[in-house]
Amino acid sequence: MRSLLKTTALTATLIFGTSMLPAQAAEPTDASVLKLMQVMHMSETMDQMLGSQHDIVQPMIQAELSHAEMQDLTPAQKQQVAEIINRNVRDMLDKVRPQMVQLSHQGFIDASKKYYTQEEVDAQIEFYSSPVGQSIIEKQPEVMQDYMMTAMPEIMKAVDEQMRITLPAMKKELDAVIPPHNNAK
Repeated sequence: MRSLLKTTALTATLIFGTSMLPAQAAEPTDASVLKLMQVMHMSETMDQMLGSQHDIVQPMIQAELSHAEMQDLTPAQKQQVAEIINRNVRDMLDKVRPQMVQLSHQGFIDASKKYYTQEEVDAQIEFYSSPVGQSIIEKQPEVMQDYMMTAMPEIMKAVDEQMRITLPAMKKELDAVIPPHNNAK
């Protein structure tokens, strides 16, 4: 039976040509993915993300300063410390910005070429070039911010509740495998 199916498929291919074979989807070109990035305003989005990096990095650096070191400072010294941190974080991000932009662009190109066909990239370009597509792109940051502000607290609450339930049972299981550490000598 298998032999008959193979023979039928081969005969049909020979008679009707290669149109009977599944089409190989074309990989998108770099130029088309770059056009997609342009119509999606990805450079502007990257600039916004880099701007928010300052708000993430600055508290991390401030956290590295011990509380005791900061406690004895005068308000003027605290202001000076904040200005030094702000300036250095801004300078650091300005220096790394070109590399981050290049890496993010190349990463998007590579991922797009891996998962999208040329036809899919072309369809996205057409859609995002339209007034409706541009309207969606303009609203997307607000939608995502609203989503994060409303959903994340609820998600974190659900995770915290589940952790309170899971951790005691997990600790019991781990205690059965890991012997208690004896500090007494």
